[in-house]
Amino acid sequence: MKLDSEDYENIYLRIREKLWLFWASLIALFSGVGLVVLYFSLSAATEKAVNKYIQTETFQKNVIQATAAKATELKQRTDAIEASLNTSEKRAASLAKLPISIGENGIALVDQSGKKFFIESGTVKDGESVKFQNAFTLPPTVILNTTGDMLGSYADRITAGRVPSAYAPKVTNQGFSLRYTTSAKTYSWVALGQ
Repeated sequence: MKLDSEDYENIYLRIREKLWLFWASLIALFSGVGLVVLYFSLSAATEKAVNKYIQTETFQKNVIQATAAKATELKQRTDAIEASLNTSEKRAASLAKLPISIGENGIALVDQSGKKFFIESGTVKDGESVKFQNAFTLPPTVILNTTGDMLGSYADRITAGRVPSAYAPKVTNQGFSLRYTTSAKTYSWVALGQ
């Protein structure tokens, strides 16, 4: 059997395809190996360069300067915090010397002889009683102001802030109570006394 030109061409193309794949694989292999070698070489060279730079006098001076600058900044911040704390302590000490004490129950003023004057406040509705939190020695003066009615209307539309004398509270040194009315008004109150 004799091969014609077409057979030769087919054989040539098949061999060329196999050679192309072989060379492409070989080049890819060498390229991959080369990249791996290059990567590890660069990593080793970088590590050596970093280690060498760390041991230089320039790097050590830079580290010392940066640390000194940070320490100076921290010292300034610490000094500022201490100054603020000292100022706050002085203010607290001066407030402790004032003849005023403010607590949950209101305000107590103390004169030089030690007598206390109390100011206490709150809200109350018609028909309710209030028990004072402070220890009044005498019945205090209680001032009432209408703040609203059961519908939420405000004082300026109801009684312009005045409480009729018929609704004046019965005050003792322990507390006071309001009479019950059908309007169920709400009042803000202030008790003043010793």
